[in-house]
Amino acid sequence: MIRIAALLLATIFAVHPLAAADEETPVPQDYAKGYELTGGEGSIRYLLLDADRYRDMASDDASDIAVFNTAGTQLPHRIEGQQKGLEKSRTLSLPFFPVLGETVEGAASFWQYEEGLQSFELRYRTWQEKREQSQQEAVSYILKNEDTDNRLTKLTINWSQQQTSMIGAMKVETSSDMTNWSPLVSRAVLSRLSHDGSTLQQDKIEFRQTQAKYLRLSWIGGNPGVTLNEILADYSSTADTDAWQWIDIGQIEPVPDEEDAFRFDTGGPMPVRQFAFAIPHDGLYYRGKLYSRTTEEQEWRYRTAINQYRLQLEGLTTDSSPIDLPDVRDRHWKIVLEQPLNLQPQDYPVIRIRLQPQRLVFLAQGDEPFLLAVGSRRVEPLSFSLPEHKLPDDYSEETSAMVTIGEDVMLGGEAQLQAPKKKADLKTWLLWTVLVLGVLVMGWMARGLLKEMKE
Repeated sequence: MIRIAALLLATIFAVHPLAAADEETPVPQDYAKGYELTGGEGSIRYLLLDADRYRDMASDDASDIAVFNTAGTQLPHRIEGQQKGLEKSRTLSLPFFPVLGETVEGAASFWQYEEGLQSFELRYRTWQEKREQSQQEAVSYILKNEDTDNRLTKLTINWSQQQTSMIGAMKVETSSDMTNWSPLVSRAVLSRLSHDGSTLQQDKIEFRQTQAKYLRLSWIGGNPGVTLNEILADYSSTADTDAWQWIDIGQIEPVPDEEDAFRFDTGGPMPVRQFAFAIPHDGLYYRGKLYSRTTEEQEWRYRTAINQYRLQLEGLTTDSSPIDLPDVRDRHWKIVLEQPLNLQPQDYPVIRIRLQPQRLVFLAQGDEPFLLAVGSRRVEPLSFSLPEHKLPDDYSEETSAMVTIGEDVMLGGEAQLQAPKKKADLKTWLLWTVLVLGVLVMGWMARGLLKEMKE
């Protein structure tokens, strides 16, 4: 009996390491497609993740991406997300000079008087009080950029109006000397529409980043009878990049068996930071709730309220601002509308999203060129530790460590995007068989001992 028990224990310990050794190290062919990486210097290198890379992924958490060297060895890597605080560094209230005619000589002489900050501010406040009554006759406004070290990205206008509803259009220009002006925004619409106690307001003008010393806002078609009270400027310490631009996801689709509910799919685990409707025509106002989830099996999670519109008044069209979102990389999204009900197909909006910048950082080991492999449901993600690096917090800042993504190459193909069929684990079955046999043998041995004791 003792010999049999020892044999069983030896078998158990022999089977266990074989089961552990069955785990395979990922290779490039385990992924659907790849990209050759070129350029970059140093032991720590990185690439910026864009919409196409997210669309290549099959996972829900961006874990099916890897970097290999020429020998096919997977390199340590991790995905890093840029902190949102870097994008909006500060907000300032800008002094402005209403121009009552087509000439700006008065504004030029005003801004050139800068003999000390205190006297300048005192002169500005005195001038503003005297000209307040005539502001509704202004055709344009000269703004002084108070922070040319950072990048001006957006203006928020605060105004008073005589009418219940107002809509007006402006153009924005930049200059370094108030003599030569360059266009920045050809047409931006400001509006405040009120009806039955509700108000829709568009008070922001967004544009490509600028560090110009002066800006000029000019009414298109005349001043609609408003008095500007304050102009707030948002500044960013980071430069805008192509990876941050708006991406068209496609038109919403009805959710089967659910009234006034619509869905859309981002196509990958994209880190969404802003969301907006591209509305097909004027006269549409959408109000409702936005939900998302990582997989189709999960429950929907509420994200934010929706107020998107495209309205026309007095020949001018005003559009709603984008909606800011928390850090969400869910692929599946649902919209439940409260208004309008029974939305018709010709009124379906196109969904647009903007991504939170992310980069893939990896340890450059072995021979080049390195290979970026993406898309797999057949590999288990590995956990890596990388040494501390000094890559810039501003992801738009190009460095010698940044690599370039080359042409795509086929690796394992579409088969790697399909979930693998569950196979019988022979070693696991063998282990359980041995354990069960061991229990039976031990029971048989105990029965024999009891029998001997009775005798």
